[in-house]
Amino acid sequence: MDDSRVPLRAELQTGATPEGGAPDRVWPGAPGGWPLALRVIQDWSPLIVVLAFVGLGIRYVQESPPFTKPDEIYHYSYVVYLHAHHALPTVELHLPRGASRPLVELEGHQPPLYYVVVAALTRGDPSMAEPLRRPNPHYLSTSVGNRNMLIVPISEETAGPAFRAFYVGRYVSLVFGVIAILSGFLALRTFLSTWLATTAMTVMAFDPQFVFISTSFSNDLAGAAFATLGICLLLESWKRGLDLKRGALVGIVIGLGTLAKLSALGLIAPFLVLAVWQLGRDRRARAPGGIAAGILAILTLDGWWFVRNERLYGDPFALSVLRVLMGQRTSPPTTKDVHDLLDFIWKSYWLDFSQGGLVFASATIYRLLGGAVVLACLGACWAFCRRPTLRVPMLILIGWFAIVVVSLLRLTAATTAPMGGGRLLFPAALPVAATLSIGWASIPRLRFGPWLPVPAAIALVVFSILAPGTYLGPSFPRPVLTDALSRQPEHVAQVRFGSSIELVGYDVQTSASDDVLHVTYDWLPRSAISTDYSVFLQEIVHQPDGHDSTLVQINTYPSYGMSPTSTWRPWTYVVDQLDLSLKEPRLPLAENQRIIVISGLYDFKTMQRLSASANPGVPSSIYEGAIVLSGIRFDTTGQPRLDFSR
Repeated sequence: MDDSRVPLRAELQTGATPEGGAPDRVWPGAPGGWPLALRVIQDWSPLIVVLAFVGLGIRYVQESPPFTKPDEIYHYSYVVYLHAHHALPTVELHLPRGASRPLVELEGHQPPLYYVVVAALTRGDPSMAEPLRRPNPHYLSTSVGNRNMLIVPISEETAGPAFRAFYVGRYVSLVFGVIAILSGFLALRTFLSTWLATTAMTVMAFDPQFVFISTSFSNDLAGAAFATLGICLLLESWKRGLDLKRGALVGIVIGLGTLAKLSALGLIAPFLVLAVWQLGRDRRARAPGGIAAGILAILTLDGWWFVRNERLYGDPFALSVLRVLMGQRTSPPTTKDVHDLLDFIWKSYWLDFSQGGLVFASATIYRLLGGAVVLACLGACWAFCRRPTLRVPMLILIGWFAIVVVSLLRLTAATTAPMGGGRLLFPAALPVAATLSIGWASIPRLRFGPWLPVPAAIALVVFSILAPGTYLGPSFPRPVLTDALSRQPEHVAQVRFGSSIELVGYDVQTSASDDVLHVTYDWLPRSAISTDYSVFLQEIVHQPDGHDSTLVQINTYPSYGMSPTSTWRPWTYVVDQLDLSLKEPRLPLAENQRIIVISGLYDFKTMQRLSASANPGVPSSIYEGAIVLSGIRFDTTGQPRLDFSR
């Protein structure tokens, strides 16, 4: 029996049947009384996915502080430059040694389409001014938080008019994200049924990292959107034939995509291969006219950009600029380099909620994803071998994925710094989602295999919904700003630091499970503060002779960099929490020694502590410009115990 004509288990009836028929639009396996209801759900499911994606994207926009996503400050500076100079930025290839490079040059080699769109939408906006470059001096200095390289306070002003133009750029990316997932759905509908195409669309849309980058101020999703739309047109050309009109449309999409991000230019390869394949099958095919129209469209849209790059950098694609910006690799990558790169790409394709390589998911999540991907790949191989009607569209998708991966690896091999990680594979997010969905639905000898993509997609949706609270919150903690405290602090402090800041009270807690001291501060600024003061929290061995030794400490701006004191409003309480990992002394303490935890404020520029003074009648201990929060003793099992005796 010819297995190629046996319907692909329950549903995968790939639409492009051996007889060339249209895809079966009926949801498979529906009970007899449900076909109409299921058909309605099926037909509206793509719109439901889009609306859910937009809703989740808005949440990601608001919960990710400005400039905390990859290279946002550099992409933002590009738009600022367009506003100020009405011209495209250039990159200086030969800077004097020790000279600093302007922010705009770090992305100044990028094609202009995304930035021009954002600049047009923010024209005349008074908030469109380059923010002060305020580096976070405590960047990566703490085990949690301080994942923001730049200081951008979280306040009412941050989400309001002061950053209005910045959020416009993020929402433009979200629009491109919608274009990408809709294009993916339409592409898969050329050879898959509605429910499986929608499932793959869901897998593509609800990769947490895809949502994260779809709400970033960058051109990443603009490039991914045009690349996915180009694949959609190529699959349509495979199904209906490449003629003059379709060739011109493919060329226009590739041309615009190249002006968004250079990776879209790689679509020329599958475009030419498809045309040659069709010409080989049918000598009367109109593929030559389609090729000519496509190439003409690409040159018309992108020719000026290639000429400009050749004149400025001696390279029409400006790839040589990357080696200048990221460093020229002088030796071949080692085995460890390759392993670390692939590990970084794998993890950051699914979740890296940071400026790069700082906030990953747990190892268990990646193991589960790895198992699901291996299972899907086995099923996809089975479908490819047993279903001839799947082979051409799958080859187009897999071929495009290979082009994107090889291009990324080649660029990374030429530079000393990694090239952005998994997000640079998003132009090929559709092949990944399609392979996973087809593979899960095609696992041989699995009774419920055809339905496996549905729970897998739902699991990914749940993961993307939970991810912000699980990973963004701890990485970028937000302080509580309130006009009145909602709780009574365990310890009344009433300690004045300098002339403007009062520590009203604090809570101290520890647990035997993690040996971490959790300190909650109730700060009250009594007047406006012009300086950004750092908080220090120390565990020290106190000796009467003053020769104290510090066991462990943390130093940070309040809220791990998210609430600098210069942004505090007078007479508004700031409730903040810091965690200190406790450490037991290696040697037994002498009779007159004591372990204490102290905290205070200091100016990072001068390293001078603010003076500390307690109100009369309040039992607060002051020690060298700091308040003594508690004593610490370790019991016979090595567990810390709080000691509040004075």
